Amino acid sequence: LSTAWDGFCKWTSQLGEKVNITIFVISEQLNQPDFKARLQVWLEGGRSLRQNRWVGCHGRRHRCWGAHLPNHDGFVHDLIIAKDKIESVAGTHAKPWFRAPAGYISSWMAEGIASSGFTVDTSLNPSWLTSPKTGAEKWGDVRTSLKNAGIVVRPWPCTPSLFYLPATKWPVNGPALHLPFLSRRSKAYWNKIGTAWSTPSIQQIESQSVDLQVIYWHILDHAKCSGKWSPPV
Repeated sequence: LSTAWDGFCKWTSQLGEKVNITIFVISEQLNQPDFKARLQVWLEGGRSLRQNRWVGCHGRRHRCWGAHLPNHDGFVHDLIIAKDKIESVAGTHAKPWFRAPAGYISSWMAEGIASSGFTVDTSLNPSWLTSPKTGAEKWGDVRTSLKNAGIVVRPWPCTPSLFYLPATKWPVNGPALHLPFLSRRSKAYWNKIGTAWSTPSIQQIESQSVDLQVIYWHILDHAKCSGKWSPPV
């Protein structure tokens, strides 16, 4: 993580102005003094570069709540603790945006996400490869539940099947950047995104009527290639 963080900070320092970057943090990580200090330095460093650097919530302990039986009270308890911790460390950089650990999200979680004060969810990775993460549901069912709870849904983009099967979508974010067979398609997709890099406002991000294309990767990816890896955008 230390190597990855150094590489990540170097990459962000080389970006141009008015770039939006959000880190989704596990709140227990903020109990580690070095990680906490590094995060705060990185957040403040964006001001001189005129970059928008924000922090979202990736849970309290990286528990995959959607992979277990419904436990609304326990889920909300952890969410509130995580949200309060992140806000106490990140201050105005903290945003009420949530990403479920490992992408495990079910419809029963929607009400808890909303009642805990979150306005945006970025958990959906609606590919057929990741469909087991919703349990017996479909990605559309989870999306509907989140929207009905008043949550703005910002899903992971996917691409159509190589064989043009309408119900089959392939992931292009996160691990797909590095997995055999998927990596080439993923990198090609990211290269196209990079030519149309935009910087939406917080109001646009939190508006369901605004269509945005968002991309995701893991900060540990920056440890690859001896800390020299960077996103293909």
